[in-house]
Amino acid sequence: PAAQPMRKFVLASDDLFEKPATVKLKDKQRLNEVGAYLEKNPFSLVLVQAFTGLVGDHDENLVLTQAQAMVVRNYLADKFEFDDSKLKTKGMGEVPATTPGQTHWIEISVYAPEGGT
Repeated sequence: PAAQPMRKFVLASDDLFEKPATVKLKDKQRLNEVGAYLEKNPFSLVLVQAFTGLVGDHDENLVLTQAQAMVVRNYLADKFEFDDSKLKTKGMGEVPATTPGQTHWIEISVYAPEGGT
């Protein structure tokens, strides 16, 4: 979307997944915070993006990030009450880290309802 998100959650993959290169969730507390926010606040779109830093095999990183984004999306859709058709995912693969030392992370961007803030 062209608009800036009304809220963005940035979560380290180390905090969510058992290992950075896996899709098995270990700690759901941060996702529960995101889900509770989504239940309480109207939105037009939620974009779940997964990233890896510039390490590892390019193709494997792309597949991994696609899978991690889908796992996060499915968890939120299954556990919380909101229109899950507004949840989209994108595996971004290798992207230079915005924070030093950052190697794998998830960004959940929440966009305001049309005409809202």
